[in-house]
Amino acid sequence: MTTDVATVDVGGTLRDAVGVMLERDVGSVVATTGSPPRKTGILTDSDVRRAAYETDAALSTLAVETYMSRPLVTVSPETSLSTAVERMRAERVKHLVVTDRMRLEGVLTAVDVARVHDDVVSEVRRIDSRGPDWA
Repeated sequence: MTTDVATVDVGGTLRDAVGVMLERDVGSVVATTGSPPRKTGILTDSDVRRAAYETDAALSTLAVETYMSRPLVTVSPETSLSTAVERMRAERVKHLVVTDRMRLEGVLTAVDVARVHDDVVSEVRRIDSRGPDWA
């Protein structure tokens, strides 16, 4: 998971949110409100594309709150990777917000899962290429 989570105020514009996504090189931002900030939704690059398609308005005039996905789909830091993937499938989402007692801990994305999968496959291939230990 990514622990340095990008956030944007729910009252901001899609242009603001896209600026944060580009600056941080991420595909989503958690939308927050209030002080201390409370998580209210998530705005993904897919949400921004949908907004751009559905309207001819400039991103600077469109509210994060209107286009963000909610409610948040969350998991705890103790959730296993396989359970998290099942949750993504069941909820049909590519981003899970990781929370611990309502505190934002991170975001787990489908890209994170793919990277872990690639690392595991590479390690198994490396081990397999060594040959048997008894040889």
